[in-house]
Amino acid sequence: MKKILMGLMGVALLASCGVGGVDNSRVPTTNWRLDRDVTVDGSNKVIKAGTYVVCDNTNTTVALPVQWTAGTDLLTLYAKGERDGAVKALASYTVPDRTVGGNSTVTFTFGPHMAP
Repeated sequence: MKKILMGLMGVALLASCGVGGVDNSRVPTTNWRLDRDVTVDGSNKVIKAGTYVVCDNTNTTVALPVQWTAGTDLLTLYAKGERDGAVKALASYTVPDRTVGGNSTVTFTFGPHMAP
């Protein structure tokens, strides 16, 4: 089983596939955006206003436009925490027909305390 990892704005998509592949040039969005610049606790790293974020205290919906080739079975969404770099699997999406390629905007909604 071949695996492809894509890092996208602190969010990653892992595709489990035979000979398939996934377009990693698309940008995920969420229903939450920063309204001002924020400094990450204990660092000098600044996350700019307008950045899509995952909220830890309420539901967050991630929309990810994705395109895959034949052979792809499963897409799994991962998030990487800004503070400590922890990575957590958030949700999975089964590709409807692994024998052909396709595209879709995959939407995942997850609850509070799911962010790394």
